[in-house]
Amino acid sequence: MHGHKNRNNMPFKIGNVYDIPRLGRVRIGAGTAQGKKYKATRLSDGKIVQFGAKGARIVPGSDKGNSYCSRSADIDQSFGFNANTLSRINWHCVGNVSKKNLQVK
Repeated sequence: MHGHKNRNNMPFKIGNVYDIPRLGRVRIGAGTAQGKKYKATRLSDGKIVQFGAKGARIVPGSDKGNSYCSRSADIDQSFGFNANTLSRINWHCVGNVSKKNLQVK
């Protein structure tokens, strides 16, 4: 499971470690904060970010994904280890569009 990259058509899988360019190695766990589906831990420094709505079904490349990507593109946050970036990677957002396949550069 280690070393998986989010370069396919699936959202993050709990229990996996992902190598995310410009963010580093990130372990995805089950969210522990109220209402959050995921907990991401950056392995280099132990920083934790909780993200994703519990109960949400993530389907990259769908109309639902396009809607999410369009809404989240307007959030004023730069690319970094934060909830918006992780959610946009999970939805495979490229600008306002959700792609079935994604390569993070």
